[in-house]
Amino acid sequence: MAEGINLTVPIKSAIADFVSLKGRLPADKAELNDEFGDLVSDMSGKYIKKVVAHGVFSSGNPGGNSNPRSLFRLTFKNEGVNPDLQGRSMIMYARFAQDGVESGSLEWICQSATADNASIPDKYFPSSCRSL
Repeated sequence: MAEGINLTVPIKSAIADFVSLKGRLPADKAELNDEFGDLVSDMSGKYIKKVVAHGVFSSGNPGGNSNPRSLFRLTFKNEGVNPDLQGRSMIMYARFAQDGVESGSLEWICQSATADNASIPDKYFPSSCRSL
């Protein structure tokens, strides 16, 4: 799990730069892929098979405004990995913190990719990035 989170450091930096320049997160999957697709295309590691710019979605926040999120999917290899992680994926996404877009403060959340039909147990996620 640590390797996957460490692989996302360049993504986090690039997203922060994007927000600093544009004052927002990418508007849709096309913009996410245009801006970050090349960055993640060659990302892999000892335990991570691939990283992809997965998509963008919005959800309401307490202020009633849309809170966009930029998602990246990390897929673990099928061999040489803890059996609880083999072939499974996790999602890491950026969103504006509760203080909102105006502050530019981002937070990163990680969670199991539920479409796998085999969730990664919460115990593998650091508390600093677990889904709230």
